[in-house]
Amino acid sequence: MFACLGTQLSVGTISRKVLLDLEDRYIPLKKIRKVRGKKVKPIWMTNKALSMLEGKVKFTKKYKNNDHPAVKAANRSVTKEIKKAKRNFEKKLAHNI
Repeated sequence: MFACLGTQLSVGTISRKVLLDLEDRYIPLKKIRKVRGKKVKPIWMTNKALSMLEGKVKFTKKYKNNDHPAVKAANRSVTKEIKKAKRNFEKKLAHNI
């Protein structure tokens, strides 16, 4: 297949095209769940955890520095709330089985 081509550039472009074609053909795209144009939160996530996550993103954009005390506090509180939500969801799931 590559024997008739003389330059490495053409071999590289052809192999890239082959890889992209294989990627399009065999790797499925992940579908984002949406309802009325809005992303759907994961089943385990509570509304409180979601709102805290949005606040964390707001702080990160505002200060643009992960070492800022407000950003660190937001990161800690969001991590804590997410762990709590996951733990609570698993408890409810185990209780219903």
